[in-house]
Amino acid sequence: EINLMAVRLLEQHQTSGIPKLTYSVLDYQVVEVEEGSWRGNLQLWQQSSIGRWQETWQMDQKELSLQVSPLEEVIFLATFTPIDQLTTLEGILAQQGLQLSSELLRTTAEGQRYLHLEKTLPLPLPPDDLISERPEPHNGGWGTRYLLIEEPPMPYQVQFPDERQSDRPATVDEFLY
Repeated sequence: EINLMAVRLLEQHQTSGIPKLTYSVLDYQVVEVEEGSWRGNLQLWQQSSIGRWQETWQMDQKELSLQVSPLEEVIFLATFTPIDQLTTLEGILAQQGLQLSSELLRTTAEGQRYLHLEKTLPLPLPPDDLISERPEPHNGGWGTRYLLIEEPPMPYQVQFPDERQSDRPATVDEFLY
């Protein structure tokens, strides 16, 4: 599994005059590697209640009373966090005469190693005039929660005994209240 993330850095305005950098996670996704390749699809913009396309931090800006200016770039991150597999992967690569690049290998504060790749791309904010048809609030905004989702069939058969397994009388704790 590879973890994908899109992050926009935000410059938070301080009363001291020194800007503080913070960030907003635009989207996050876990993808599976199949036959040596993977593909992800990150949704960077979301549609607000009035139909305007915005990033997540823009939608929450008034509620959180954030005074921020976004930077022009978005950082795309891909991390691979194998628990015990990194040593095995290094061994396989060594047999092929390869090794992991030190630029990709990172270590957490707890000492766990992981692979990290990032790419920074210039990506402007969605334009203010990009408004699509306003979504109709179905069921007062709660959607179709009244629909029951079918559960998959049980993968095994449960066999109930023909006779009781014990002739001991039930205790008070075994009764339903």
